[in-house]
Amino acid sequence: MSSITNSEPSVMVERHRLNKVGHVANGASACLVMLLTTQPMYTVKTFLMARTRFPPIGNVSHLLQLGYKGIGVNYMGSGPAEAAAFFGEHSFSKLFKEKSNTERVVVSLASGMVGSPFNTVAEGIMTRQQITRESLWQATRAIYNRGAVLGLLRGGVPTAFRDGVFNWGLFGGNRVLRDQINGRLVKKDAVKEVYLSAFTGALAGYLSTPFDLVRTRMQAPVGESRQKSMVEIIRGILQNEGVRSFFRGGGVRAVLIGSAVVVLTAAKNEIPRYLPESLYRS
Repeated sequence: MSSITNSEPSVMVERHRLNKVGHVANGASACLVMLLTTQPMYTVKTFLMARTRFPPIGNVSHLLQLGYKGIGVNYMGSGPAEAAAFFGEHSFSKLFKEKSNTERVVVSLASGMVGSPFNTVAEGIMTRQQITRESLWQATRAIYNRGAVLGLLRGGVPTAFRDGVFNWGLFGGNRVLRDQINGRLVKKDAVKEVYLSAFTGALAGYLSTPFDLVRTRMQAPVGESRQKSMVEIIRGILQNEGVRSFFRGGGVRAVLIGSAVVVLTAAKNEIPRYLPESLYRS
């Protein structure tokens, strides 16, 4: 099977010619590229949000091991989640003919939430691995023993809202802002794409920090939060830490998501060049 080469006039045209399986493959592939470049920031964010001390770092090898701890299970969740989000974006967009800014936002939020159950399970295991440094099997067994299937899905509600906002930064927000700027601030398309992706990603990352903070507190295997419900955790943060604490780790998350959206945006537009023709509509 041959692939689509650079002779195509536009990568945007190539991406929109993908069939349903092609959109899923594009999303899963782009997610892998994103995690390889941003996983260490996930680890930093986890320790900040869980209010847990960083473990001592002996050497570069140990630093890399700690930074990339849990990347396997993170991709096992993020890959299907982004594949579902890309498929949802493709499918939900067909429901609207005019493609207004409001419709784009709704489509992005909804498609992001579609894949959130994958992230809920995977990030619960990853969070435990990062803090306890357990193996994938040990972390999964520990979570399952505490709450069975519901234990693995703990934190699902804040994860759904967080992923919806993230997907807005990847799709809807990026397009709305691109239409508003319409080439006035930056003239080259490639530069414009990076600029808009970084801005909308960082904004989405910061705005979704409260959801991710609550999710982390619910899933982290430390402190009293692991015994409490989502409502009890939110109430406890308000009473004991104040409103500003909902944005603890927001700076790291803004950089993380800004970087992630830049990589995902570049990857989702570039990867279709190399996908086989069977993943395109005839």
